[in-house]
Amino acid sequence: MSYTLADLLTGQLHYSEDTVPPALSEREFMAWLANINEYNERQLTKPMIEVLILILRGICVRESAAILGSTENNITSHRGDLYSITNLSRYQMLIASYVCDHLTFELRSQRDVWRSSWLKSLPKQNNPKHRPTERESVILDLLLRGISTGQIANSLSVAQRTTETHIYRLLTKLGFDSVGAMLAHFAHHVHHHCLPVLHLEAA
Repeated sequence: MSYTLADLLTGQLHYSEDTVPPALSEREFMAWLANINEYNERQLTKPMIEVLILILRGICVRESAAILGSTENNITSHRGDLYSITNLSRYQMLIASYVCDHLTFELRSQRDVWRSSWLKSLPKQNNPKHRPTERESVILDLLLRGISTGQIANSLSVAQRTTETHIYRLLTKLGFDSVGAMLAHFAHHVHHHCLPVLHLEAA
């Protein structure tokens, strides 16, 4: 399949999921990428950049392999290199790419507002039966801060399997197939609905 950077950033390409992942602005992505390259001695290769784009859109390894015409092993290898070079986890990348550069002290206080605004935008949240429990809400807050499953388990002093069960139930209630897809949706919502003044396209 022939594709361009713009295709990866905004195009539908090959997706087996029902919901097309949110698009990225080329201008914003290139600015974020330049920031990564400036602070890391090792520069990202073209394959790494392609995989990075798909990570930021919440696309899983299997789908990434199909889109890029590669193997799941290669995609996993590129992801490992990315995590090492940027010193960011997949979850942290999803949040940082849209939000963290804008998080001044004043804006950090708006996290609860962002979370509430985002939850209200989810169709399944109109049904009280699908609303997160108190424990699930705690886990959701940690996930939205870019905290990994293992770190969440440690902070709550519970087994990782228990945390994974809570996350599975949470994702089901919110209508997402993976944490990556959920974080991509959250970051996209915050960037385009909660930070309009800071949106680079409008600058």
